[in-house]
Amino acid sequence: YKVVAPGMYWLNYLIIDRKHRGQGLGSQLLKGMESRCRNEGCESIALAVFKKNQLALSFYQQCVFVEVESSIDDKIVLSKQVTDASV
Repeated sequence: YKVVAPGMYWLNYLIIDRKHRGQGLGSQLLKGMESRCRNEGCESIALAVFKKNQLALSFYQQCVFVEVESSIDDKIVLSKQVTDASV
């Protein structure tokens, strides 16, 4: 991840090997990142997913990410508030 604007982290990659998917590892990693973001005063996390990657889109939507933009090189930009009030 990296800070892209005051209070916002950008998640570059969250990749779980196919043989380990469905075990909650992605959710655990994401929760850890959200906790770290809150501890560092971050308000939100943003990321981009390829439009054709329905599995990833579904995962992030289940994790309460919402679409904020859909016009970047066949990608959808999603964001999630991580302030204590939104947990």
